[in-house]
Amino acid sequence: MEDKIKELEKRIEKLERIERRRKSLVIIKIVGIVLLVIAILVAGYIIYKKVDETIKPYRDLVETKDTIEDNVNSGVDTVKDGVNNGINTVKDILNKN
Repeated sequence: MEDKIKELEKRIEKLERIERRRKSLVIIKIVGIVLLVIAILVAGYIIYKKVDETIKPYRDLVETKDTIEDNVNSGVDTVKDGVNNGINTVKDILNKN
């Protein structure tokens, strides 16, 4: 009877060691996954900043081009309005005579 009790105690100790090892592995896996997610987020942010720094001069160039284009278009519109007003004035003068 005592042999069976000792054998059962050995089995219990073995099972407890297996359970502790399993819990440790689960904790390690969870910590590993959390660290991997954090590393992915940090890497994504770093890549975003580097791409943003690389693209910034080109974005500024495009914005400058758009501003110049808008200024040219408004100047052309002003000239067109002036010419149209002049033509309309000449038409009005000719129509009165």
